[in-house]
Amino acid sequence: MIIGNARDVGAILRQARVSKGLTQQQVAQMLGVTRQWVASVEAGAPTARLGLVVDALRCVDVLLETRPDDSQQLLDQIVGRR
Repeated sequence: MIIGNARDVGAILRQARVSKGLTQQQVAQMLGVTRQWVASVEAGAPTARLGLVVDALRCVDVLLETRPDDSQQLLDQIVGRR
C-alpha cells in the first residue's frame, strides 16, 4: 500500500489491530500511551510522534518499508517526455 498521509497510516494501524483482535487500550498499554493517543493516530493525527507510530505498527505486526518515489519518471516515460 502506498501511504500518502497520516490518515493512511491510521487506517493501516486500525485494520491490523482489529485483525489481531486487539483493542485500542491493549495497544496503548503495550506502548505506554493512552487509549486516546491510539484513537487519534487511527483517526489520522498528523502530529503524532513518528517513533511511537512506528512502535504501534510493530505491535500489530506491520513493517514500514520505503522506496524512492519514481512516479513522475514513470509518467514521463509513458507520455514520451525525457
